[in-house]
Amino acid sequence: MLAISLRRIFVYALRAGICGLTVTLASNLHAAVIFSDDFHRSNDNDVGNLWQEWEKDSNDVAVYSQQLRLRDHQNSTVDAAVWHSVDTSGFENLNLSFDWRAANNTEASDTLFAGWRDASGAFHSLWSQALGGSTMATHSINLDAFGLNNLFDLSFWVDVSASTETVYLDNILLTGDATNTSTTTNHGNTTPAIAVNEPALPGLLAIAASLLLIRRKTAFHC
Repeated sequence: MLAISLRRIFVYALRAGICGLTVTLASNLHAAVIFSDDFHRSNDNDVGNLWQEWEKDSNDVAVYSQQLRLRDHQNSTVDAAVWHSVDTSGFENLNLSFDWRAANNTEASDTLFAGWRDASGAFHSLWSQALGGSTMATHSINLDAFGLNNLFDLSFWVDVSASTETVYLDNILLTGDATNTSTTTNHGNTTPAIAVNEPALPGLLAIAASLLLIRRKTAFHC
């Protein structure tokens, strides 16, 4: 009897929907955090949090005043760098945002880069900024247009001309719209990839019953 009653409720609900009372049942996708680092930890020459480093001296790439510090000059276009492996499988609409500022002793010929590092160790720029001293600013990059592999090394590096020329980074955030209900890893911690809002059976029954009541009280002529 219960099965028959449920069937009748959904049949009436369907009929009501045909007359203009349509119920749309859809899962809502929300932007999920794929990777983040706010560097809110003690000063340390080891950046930690699974970041890899390239530097001339052991303190050129470091956490300093709860920011990531990149400084010093080598005879290379990559003078100081960090990279972190990220996995964007199951995500689309990828967006990278971060805060940055350049020390006042930097020059217009000095450059900050954001990009990725390949398996051979070569760095590829997705964004660059001439320096020359600045206050903290936020920048955002839509990564979809670059055709990156799902697994890549997210990288930041500087090309400067003196050992004391410094750039600071903070609040690095990589997000995307999850396309499934798998889980992802955010610097070592497993986190839900997406919050999916799906109506449960009691909710569906309540909607259907409401539609049935409205249909009985209102004279519909389809």
